[in-house]
Amino acid sequence: MADDFERAVLICFNLGLGNVDARLKDQAGSFLVEVKASPDVWRLCTERFSVTQYSEVKFWCLQTLNEVIRARYSSFDEEARTLIKTALMTWLQRDCNTSMALLPPFLRNKIAQTLVRVLQHEFPAQWPTFFQDLLGILPQGEGVVDMFCRILVAIDEDIVSLDIPRSQEESKLSMHVKDSMREGSIEAVAAAWGELVNRYKIQNPGLAASVLMAMQRYISWVDIGLVANEQFVALLNSLLDAESPMLCGAATDCLMEIVAKRMDAVQKLQLVQAMNIVPRVSTWVHGFPKVAVDGATGGGDETLSSKFARLLATLATEVMEALKRVENGIISFSAMGFDVGDEAAVEANGAAALAASLMAALFPPVLAAFMSEDEEVSGPLLPFLVAYVARLKALHKRNQSLPADALQHVRAILEGIARTAQYPSDEGMGSSSSPPAAGGGSSSNGTGSMHSHPDGSVRSAPQYGTHPGQSESASGRTEEQEEVEERRRELFVLFRNIGKIAFPETVAFVGAVLQSVSSKPNSRFQEVEVAVALLYELGEGAPEDSLKAEGGALAQLALALMSQASLPCCRHPLVALTVLECHVRYLKLLQQAPQVLPSVIAAFLDDRGLRHPSEAVSTRSCYLLSRLVKALKQNLRPFLPSLLHSLRPHLELVATTPLLSNIDSNPSGTASGVGVRDAAQGRATAAAAANALVDDRLYIFESVGLLLGQDELDPTEQQAALQSLLEPLLQQVERCLLTMASASSSASSDLSSSQNSAKTVSNSNSSVSRGPSSPSPLQHPNASTSAAAAASAAVAVLAAPGLVLQALECVSRLSKGFRQDLLTRARPALGGMFAKSLEVGVRVLGTWPSSRMLRVRFISLLHRLVECLGLSLLPCLPPALEVLLQTQVDCTDMADVLSLMNQLLQRYKDALQPLLEAILPVLIGRVHVLLDSSWDWSGKSAATPVAAAAAAAAVAESSPGAASASLEECREHGELQRAYYLLLHGIAHNALSHSLLKAPPAAALEAVMAALTRGAATHVDVSVRRTCVQVFERLIADWCGDAGGGGGAAAAAAPAAPPVAETVPGFRRFAMEHLGEQACIVGVLRGGLDVRDAGTMALLGEASSALKLVYRQCGEAFPAHLAAAVLPSLGVPPQVAAQLVAALQTASVKELRECLREAVVLLQGGAPGRNGESPPVLGTNRPVACGEGGRSGEAEQGPRGGVKAERAWLPASRAAAPTPSWLSVALQGLRLATSSV
Repeated sequence: MADDFERAVLICFNLGLGNVDARLKDQAGSFLVEVKASPDVWRLCTERFSVTQYSEVKFWCLQTLNEVIRARYSSFDEEARTLIKTALMTWLQRDCNTSMALLPPFLRNKIAQTLVRVLQHEFPAQWPTFFQDLLGILPQGEGVVDMFCRILVAIDEDIVSLDIPRSQEESKLSMHVKDSMREGSIEAVAAAWGELVNRYKIQNPGLAASVLMAMQRYISWVDIGLVANEQFVALLNSLLDAESPMLCGAATDCLMEIVAKRMDAVQKLQLVQAMNIVPRVSTWVHGFPKVAVDGATGGGDETLSSKFARLLATLATEVMEALKRVENGIISFSAMGFDVGDEAAVEANGAAALAASLMAALFPPVLAAFMSEDEEVSGPLLPFLVAYVARLKALHKRNQSLPADALQHVRAILEGIARTAQYPSDEGMGSSSSPPAAGGGSSSNGTGSMHSHPDGSVRSAPQYGTHPGQSESASGRTEEQEEVEERRRELFVLFRNIGKIAFPETVAFVGAVLQSVSSKPNSRFQEVEVAVALLYELGEGAPEDSLKAEGGALAQLALALMSQASLPCCRHPLVALTVLECHVRYLKLLQQAPQVLPSVIAAFLDDRGLRHPSEAVSTRSCYLLSRLVKALKQNLRPFLPSLLHSLRPHLELVATTPLLSNIDSNPSGTASGVGVRDAAQGRATAAAAANALVDDRLYIFESVGLLLGQDELDPTEQQAALQSLLEPLLQQVERCLLTMASASSSASSDLSSSQNSAKTVSNSNSSVSRGPSSPSPLQHPNASTSAAAAASAAVAVLAAPGLVLQALECVSRLSKGFRQDLLTRARPALGGMFAKSLEVGVRVLGTWPSSRMLRVRFISLLHRLVECLGLSLLPCLPPALEVLLQTQVDCTDMADVLSLMNQLLQRYKDALQPLLEAILPVLIGRVHVLLDSSWDWSGKSAATPVAAAAAAAAVAESSPGAASASLEECREHGELQRAYYLLLHGIAHNALSHSLLKAPPAAALEAVMAALTRGAATHVDVSVRRTCVQVFERLIADWCGDAGGGGGAAAAAAPAAPPVAETVPGFRRFAMEHLGEQACIVGVLRGGLDVRDAGTMALLGEASSALKLVYRQCGEAFPAHLAAAVLPSLGVPPQVAAQLVAALQTASVKELRECLREAVVLLQGGAPGRNGESPPVLGTNRPVACGEGGRSGEAEQGPRGGVKAERAWLPASRAAAPTPSWLSVALQGLRLATSSV
């Protein structure tokens, strides 16, 4: 019966007592904690271990004793230490050596670990005879031998092994124990290893294997003579034929450790020769010993065959590395001018000859194992072969002759690559992923595939890999498939390296492989695929001469493949894709040999390419065809009519089958009342859908555009062909618009009908006198027909957005093949067709104003048409931009609109000014509504994870469901801010800054200047600050008048000139306080800048140029202002302040930049800071951020002179204009202005 102590232990282990109350379990735990705290707990453990019958109690005693020894052993007296050691040795001999009551393995391991814990404190000073005592009790039985092995393993794991990270003190202890064992114990232990293995190899092979596995851990640091002597090596060699797989595997591991032991190169070669193991393993050329044939396990999870393979690889690698060190030693001495003595030369030559003979004996079994179909056997040999080929490559690079047998080895390695690079059987790879591209690359997405069986039938097949554009989550590839692809990549790297040192032999080998699979109709698809993949890989970096159609050996192989239409298994997905990839790699040959072009075109257009049953193959073919057309469009011109005829069904299929059919189908946008959590979920859903819409099939439209966009085509035929392509696309959009209009009208009609029906039902209920014969309004004779029609209409409504999205993208891809000159000057009728697509797109956004992806696709179409149509598109822009801005959008969409505006600014420049003046207030208003008063214009919340997390926490307090979305929102707000500054930069640097002055209302301009000031002074990204400073510089040059020579660095470096009349009165004062003071002085000196960063130095250079420009415009008032007020307030020492002012007045921009850099370092205490800690703008008590009304905190409380100083430079007619709702006013102005542009 258990007492309270044992009961407490059992309760904590929750064993044997049924369901235990949690409170009782806590009490038991507290009781045991008190027991552990007792000074004599070690005595309790030693006593209770021997008397208890519960394994759980024994384990608790051992665990507690282990902890006590680790923490308090040094404080124990001699009697306590002796009792503990005696108890442990007693348990070892009594409880671990009795077959009737043998302790379970986990308790035996714990006893060994506890004994080793004592060893850490006692050996060798207090217990020098530890190993002798342990060896003395080995004859007592197999149980003690087993504990001997467990103790050696525990010593390695807890003390000796440096593979485990250890502290400095633990490392010192490890070295001390190893040194002590080397001095007095390890010889006896090593002798015991051999004796025990000999004793138990027959009667108990598992125990003998345990001895060898323990020994293996010590070989790396003991004297090599203890384990590599004649008797021990002979014993290990004999065990390679042992019937026990575990014993054979343990012997193999020990031999590997002996061979891999670090030593001098010549000694290593002599050791390998003396071990007499090379003649033994050379017999493995016909296969491994019988014990390894059936996949027996040689200990652990490794098969015995894989252990033999690793032994082979270790032997070959060590011999080759030793040979390399011998050769490099002679080369190094000769390079330094030392004479190599006769004795050293003889020794080196002898070592080289020995290594060559060993390599010659090892190569046949190495190559035989490398050709194995078992990856566990061939895999370990690959690193050695890579190193061997790298050695040959180095010899080839030094113009040294290759070894006599090198070419023979290379041919054998090529054969091994051709075999091991084959895909495994279908059953071994699963069936959920898509086929890869040639050479272990990847292909496009797809769900199903078909392949030709060797007998010619078409059957379902698995697909492997994905193409680079497809997400791994969609591919569903298994870990095994990933390993296959990685292994193929490594094999093909080896193959290409062989091609660089033995190119003719490699070409001949690939030709032979291709000839072999082509001549056998029953070739397996794996053989055909790898043959074509080798040809594909050989084309990477091939010599130019080999790629000449006339006489080039590699070119002849490629042309033969291109002209062959009956390749076995050519319709298998893997083979089909590899062949098409190979055609594209060697497409330059088609320019030299156009006679094979029809055969290549047929491969792309028939059921080996676009018409392949596998969606993955047909999709990838669209991309590969675009690459072919891009390079050979002139060569393909004679085939244009037939090409267009063959491609038309595919074009129609792609245009009418989008990947997603239900995309933002709610034309009215977001419903009212949707919370932040729903908005975040909608954003994530839209992002996932956008990723899913990467449709590689659309490359086929790009191909057709490239074919039709050639100037040499007949104008009439070209126009007719383009019209036949564009009209169906635009009609598809028109039909979708009609569908939505009809659905909207039907919805209104249904609402009216339901209201009338409700009235009728109400009247019938109130007038019973009409009798039961009156027909019910709900009983319509065509009810089932109406339901079917309604369902069909609903499906059409859901599919409409996807069809529109696909059609617009098809138009965009089609336009990529046409030059602007062709569409606008040579053949403007073609440009008019594309311009019509923009008009249809405007109507699309009118129907789906809030569809995120349709807006993105429309903006993308605009980007393309701007490049294609140039100035001819300008009259079409007002309605397009108006429809984009009529709907309130999020930050990402607004950033896309600003990016579009930047493109328009760069393309059209001053021609855009009338439209820009109309649209600019709306753009500014949208930005400042999205970046409202809560936004930190310094960009910290978007730049640092900590700040973003703080923002998320603040949002979570008010709306717990929105916390996950706020991090992404901060990033989106930051991107919008950057796009906003880039827009201002484009306006200023395209001579359109006066549009800011002409754009009503005044609050818009106030918002712009406040945002620029904050960005230039405090933004955490130095590139953003530099952009803002550049905008300020251009505005100064435009609005302050030319003070003598215009803007730029030359003008900035010139001395101050008498001021001239300002274009914008008062702007000089504003520029001096905001650009010169806040951005270039306060922001730089208190900005936490890291002057070691190149971006920071670029900012300092821009700030220096800006300071010189402000000085040139404002004269001596500016340096006086800095010296009197600004620099002292920043704590700049007077001497440094004087140097800054003097540099501003007299030095060059480069010298001023250096002066600023030194001041930054000085104010940071001599240590350059890091970006991220930006000070508040001087003179403001709250962040400069624009609220919904567009006003900023700085505009309310200006740094000097309040609101009057802030608005003094504004035109008088606008300075007092109150605009509390100026965004709506700007929108109304946009409608009027765009109609007149």
